[in-house]
Amino acid sequence: MSVEDRLRAGLRAQAESWDPPVEASLVRVRRRLVRRRVGVVTLAAAAAAAVVGGILGLLPQRGLTGVPVEPAVGAPVQVAAGRYFSTVASPTSLGGDWSLSLRPDGRVDVTAPPSYSGIVSGVLFSSTATEFRTTIFQEDVCAGAGVGSYTYTRTTTGITFVAVDDTCTARKTFLSANTWRSTR
Repeated sequence: MSVEDRLRAGLRAQAESWDPPVEASLVRVRRRLVRRRVGVVTLAAAAAAAVVGGILGLLPQRGLTGVPVEPAVGAPVQVAAGRYFSTVASPTSLGGDWSLSLRPDGRVDVTAPPSYSGIVSGVLFSSTATEFRTTIFQEDVCAGAGVGSYTYTRTTTGITFVAVDDTCTARKTFLSANTWRSTR
């Protein structure tokens, strides 16, 4: 028998004699993955709960308690509800054709010009016969400025806003310095 044949036979014998605990190792690896997934899911759920809790905790501080998200049974219809359009010239950063659909339940559907890349979803408002409050631009242009308060006059041709208390100059100019025509 040649040296090469003896080496091959010896290596084959050693390879056949070693039987690694594959199944046991696989079970341990699977258990670790399950623990990690459970940990990640638990962490994600805790983070989501913290974010939601933080947002809900901030709402009363920002004065949003009077802005309904969903109408309650028998809730009053928002007086300023309607569809309005304006070709906004000022502020120039918000320039273009805008449409605001103030829904009776207190939500606002906003259609912005293609040049605007900010956030226009989740906008709310509340109104009485003379007062108007809104969260428009609160997520970007007016971040940290809270809710804007206005008086308004509604006519058959449109609506005009006069700022009462709004620390966001862009929102104040957007609503007050532009002509908002009714589209209905």
